[in-house]
Amino acid sequence: PIIDKKGRVVGSSTIARDITEFKRMEEDLKASEERYKIVAENSPVGIYIFQDGVIKFANEGLAQIAGYTKEELLKANFLDLIHPDYREIIVKQTMQALTGDIADLPNSQEIRYIRKNGDCRWVLVRPSLIQYMGKPAVLGCTIDVTDHKKMEEKIEILYKKAKVQSKRLLEEAKLKNLFVDMLAHELRTPLTSIISSSALLEDAPSINDNIKVRLAANINGGAAILAKHLDELLDVTRFSKGTFKLQKQAISTRAFIEEAIDRFRPGIVHKGQTINLTVCGE
Repeated sequence: PIIDKKGRVVGSSTIARDITEFKRMEEDLKASEERYKIVAENSPVGIYIFQDGVIKFANEGLAQIAGYTKEELLKANFLDLIHPDYREIIVKQTMQALTGDIADLPNSQEIRYIRKNGDCRWVLVRPSLIQYMGKPAVLGCTIDVTDHKKMEEKIEILYKKAKVQSKRLLEEAKLKNLFVDMLAHELRTPLTSIISSSALLEDAPSINDNIKVRLAANINGGAAILAKHLDELLDVTRFSKGTFKLQKQAISTRAFIEEAIDRFRPGIVHKGQTINLTVCGE
């Protein structure tokens, strides 16, 4: 009030300040907080605020991932959500972050959560350091990546199988090439025998009948060997198709060695050489 010399109230004075801008900012802040709350509550990403050893805020997304209600999460021990394999490192990183030292902390990492029913889920956690109610706190965003991890494991298994299959196919290809090389050599030997025997038969007057019979036998034998190798080539095809059946049978050692000698006999006869065969045990 304004008082005159006689002590009478003759007026009043008022000090006013325009707070329109302050009120607008206050309303904008309130609206922004409300929008953030709506987004956080309806986000499929699990969002939480961790401070003073407890969860101060948890959205429905985190409740769905962890298998708890939001109310249960606010009362829960945060470490109960973390798989034992990751508790020590999470505690260490959280304590370091709350001191403000986040230089060497990972921006995100994959860990395992334990749901209320005991099931384990892989989650990708991305923490941030914030000020909440005037004190440092950790704001965490959590995404369930269990299905992604399972897909990665399946891909890894398929890759390993494909790698083994590729190695097996390469080995089969090498064996086939080796077989073709051996077969070419084996085909050349009876062909040489046939050609040499035929050439000697052309000089019939100079050789006796016994040798002629032997040379004719060499030709027939060489033809039989060619037919045998062609059958072996067909066996390779059957083996590739999975229709090959291995049949074992006993053979005569002498007959086997004599057959081998007969392949080279034309050249032996042509050079005037002889071979004496003795099989041990006969």
